[in-house]
Amino acid sequence: MPYFKPQLSDAEVRTLLTERFAAPKGELRQLEGGQIAQTIAFTAQGQDYILRLNPPSVPDFAKDAYVYRHYASPSLPIPPIYQLGMVGDLSYAISHLMPGKNMIGLPTAEIASYVPALIETLDAIHASDVSISTGYGAFDANGVAPYRSWREFMISIGDEHEPGSFYGRWHNLFDETFLEHDVWERIYAAMEQMLDYCPEQRWLLHADYAFGNVLVQDGRINAVLDWANAMYGDFLFDVAWLDHVLPDHQILDRCAAYYAAQGRVIPHYRERLQCYNYLIALDSMRYYANVGKEAEYNAYRDQILPTLE
Repeated sequence: MPYFKPQLSDAEVRTLLTERFAAPKGELRQLEGGQIAQTIAFTAQGQDYILRLNPPSVPDFAKDAYVYRHYASPSLPIPPIYQLGMVGDLSYAISHLMPGKNMIGLPTAEIASYVPALIETLDAIHASDVSISTGYGAFDANGVAPYRSWREFMISIGDEHEPGSFYGRWHNLFDETFLEHDVWERIYAAMEQMLDYCPEQRWLLHADYAFGNVLVQDGRINAVLDWANAMYGDFLFDVAWLDHVLPDHQILDRCAAYYAAQGRVIPHYRERLQCYNYLIALDSMRYYANVGKEAEYNAYRDQILPTLE
């Protein structure tokens, strides 16, 4: 079933803020950005804030609050969250409006100028101390992830989810949408063949880094936003994801050079990245099918299939 963002009217938003937070002054500014949340900037009591609203099929924002409490630092800027709650069946969060602009729509040359800062901030994410947390894969609002190993998490990409969640019993997509079972299985098999290259160490992963989830200004990364997909696992997954969303910026080579300059040897660097490329492909194709984006699905399928030959 195609997915739609929440669409509260300005009047509904003003009522929510006035009753539960503070009466907004001036206009409400609808912001572009993530695929899931309705995002609104507003001013109240002389301060600038962001209101985000999630549909009932995805988790609330308590996880963002956990990440801020445990991982925010001068080298990893994460906006504080001031209020969490529900309005009807929608979850919401009110956080500080950080300075800067997201990367969506920036000219290629300007994006290129931020790549060094993107890599440095990504490395700051991966340097976070995760020793108080447990598990692998996407963690919850208490820092607990459900899988006993990174391998177990990766092979779980084929599992169905709880009814009522974003994907739910998603295997019906093979019958009801353009998601091709044989193609999906070929990619899954290719990923499985490379799992032995992947380590079982745990790092903090953002898992949706860049574009609308990063605010940039004057050559710096001013904020890393939206930690809904954050996980524990191999940090090279984030490198593969950044290359996925910035394919024209030599991310893999530039990250390799960054690690080498620090004297860090990354075992099986290319093999691990290829494995995560397949994992990203599986999830992306499933996502496009779930939200009804057939053109995007076809383009991505045609991009990944030659790597299987």
